[in-house]
Amino acid sequence: MALTPHDVELGGLVTRYYEGGDPTAPSVLLVHDGSYGSDALLSFGAVAELLADEFHVVLPDLLGWGGSAKSHRFDESLYAPRIRQLAQLASHLGITEVHAVGNSFGGSLLLHAAIEKALPLASVTSIAGTGGPWRSETGLTAMADYRTTEADARRISNLVVTDDVASAEHVEHRYRNSTIPGHWESIRAWGLKNPDAPAAAPGGSYPESLGTVSVPVLLVEGDSDVMVDAGWTGKAAEAAPSVRTRGIDTGHSPNIDRPDVVADLVREVVHQTRP
Repeated sequence: MALTPHDVELGGLVTRYYEGGDPTAPSVLLVHDGSYGSDALLSFGAVAELLADEFHVVLPDLLGWGGSAKSHRFDESLYAPRIRQLAQLASHLGITEVHAVGNSFGGSLLLHAAIEKALPLASVTSIAGTGGPWRSETGLTAMADYRTTEADARRISNLVVTDDVASAEHVEHRYRNSTIPGHWESIRAWGLKNPDAPAAAPGGSYPESLGTVSVPVLLVEGDSDVMVDAGWTGKAAEAAPSVRTRGIDTGHSPNIDRPDVVADLVREVVHQTRP
């Protein structure tokens, strides 16, 4: 089933989102990762097409990516403006309950939105999104020096798929996205810090705060994921016993190279959650 693109102004900034399925069916929000050149379709397009016959699927480009505004807030966390973006999009679409699924940064974003009770959530599934901690050395350094070249698009793409060989189409899509004016600057701004500013105080009580979330939370770990520390889901569950964990035989982004596995996982979560 085809996904329809839309552009809408939310909070003064344009959001590009894709929509499919029956709007009266249960809504599933699919949130992409934070790598250079990513976007909604690259990350979750194949999953959405598998789900659209049963669910109302919504795939936004987060601020800084794809067709959405290229923007960075230096006075807020990376999550805050994008949580607002998702909340405003849900309101715009009249969504009163949504099953949210995110990969990597997208998963972490949704975990913090659940803690803040900022979205009308029915459930949260985070695939390789730790919420902040437990990123591996590879994960921390992989995006540090992205150059806008096809070779670097290939390097990033190969890190997130299971067999370490991303398709040529995927690499071309990532490279093309990374050349969109303002995209590189929006993402690189994350690491820009005033060297003379005092060190920030440790933030919050994460991951213990996951225990305050009232909707079902599932943390999904890929057995061959090199971007996060092995066993991170177990560490989160020790701090927040109410969350469920799942290990699957994939890499960092099974939504890209194992969309059938992720679609089945989403169906399972939705059907278990619904009365």
